[in-house]
This record gives sequence, structure tokens and C-alpha cells, in this order.
Amino acid sequence: MARIMERPAKAGINYSLRLNSDIKTQSENLYRSLGMSLSTAIQVFLKKSLLVGGFPFEVRHSPPPIPDMAAMTGEDFDRELERGWISMETGNVIDAKEARSRLMGEIASWHSTSN
Repeated sequence: MARIMERPAKAGINYSLRLNSDIKTQSENLYRSLGMSLSTAIQVFLKKSLLVGGFPFEVRHSPPPIPDMAAMTGEDFDRELERGWISMETGNVIDAKEARSRLMGEIASWHSTSN
């Protein structure tokens, strides 16, 4: 009778990743609540990326909704500041000329829909 040989599991490799400490802590808490480690969650993300041939979610340049400053708590405000800082660090920004152009276009569309 032939013996079936099991292939030994491939050894994992270590990979360093620089994260903001708050994002890391919040992510660890989120994935722990789902029953997995942050390392496992990252592996799931990468495996899904390979399966679909790219990001496993839509990635686009549309701006996030403008937050209502009056309704924000201090924690909400800090979170928005952090998001802005991350956008700046990752180069997800536009120059002032482009920002003005987009804003003027939005204002024009508001006026045309209100008439």
C-alpha cells in the first residue's frame, strides 16, 4: 500500500510594519473581538487580495463626507485630525488650486439644483 506523504507546512516569515499606535490598538481590539489576531487579519486581507486580483474593496478618490463639527465629541475631532494627518503622510492630498476648482464646481452644482 502506498503511503501518502504530507508536505511539511511552509515556515512563515517575519515582516515589519510601521503603524500608528492608536490604529494598531484599535485594529487589534477589533480583530480580537472577531476571534483573530491582527497578524491573522492581515493574512486574510492579503489572501483575499490575491483571490480577487487587487484590493478586496473599492479604492477611489472620492472625498469623504464633510463632518459636522458642531456634533463632534473631542474624540471624534481627534480622530478626524488623525485621518487628515494620515492622508497628508501618505500623499493623499490635492493642491490648493485643485481644491478650489472642486469646491467651485460643487457650489455651482448646488446653485443649479436649487433653482
